[in-house]
Amino acid sequence: MRRAVPVLGMLVLAASVAGSAFAQARQRTRDDAPARRAFGRFLEVRLERPEWVADTVGVDPGDACGEEDRSDSRRYWMAAYRIVSVRVDGGRAIGVVDVLAAGEQGPDPDHTYSTRAWLRVAHHVLRFPMRRDPRRGGWKVCEVSTNGWRLGHDIIPHNIGIDPELIFAAIDSIRGVRHRRWLTLPPP
Repeated sequence: MRRAVPVLGMLVLAASVAGSAFAQARQRTRDDAPARRAFGRFLEVRLERPEWVADTVGVDPGDACGEEDRSDSRRYWMAAYRIVSVRVDGGRAIGVVDVLAAGEQGPDPDHTYSTRAWLRVAHHVLRFPMRRDPRRGGWKVCEVSTNGWRLGHDIIPHNIGIDPELIFAAIDSIRGVRHRRWLTLPPP
């Protein structure tokens, strides 16, 4: 009988530790929710779609986070994404996303164009730094991932070395919809 008491004490201690860990995980999930929503909005705006012109008007473009805006930045033309995780640590966070890109864009190696796009369908796991905005209390997502890639195209359609319709057709194919002409504004 003497052995039953220490075993019972160990069970109570284990239950209390497990309960504390569960409470901490639950609190962390509540703290992560606003950061996850901000990261989701950031990604949604960067999906390539026919109405991208109207969708991006008046939307917070993200935060430079100390990066200078460079014309030679590398970009993925995103067809789909899945948020893997958003980890918050005080006023900073890291958003991890699995991106299915239909195209890539970067500096033109031939220097014929200011930037060049390639049709390349591939998955990429990107990590985006985030920080809490002390004035507004919300979360800002840094526009440049930790490995230097951005999302969304930044093109002059006739000056990229490829017909952008090829990339847009691949995006529609990935989404399983009939291909539509992109960059066509609705009649007034």
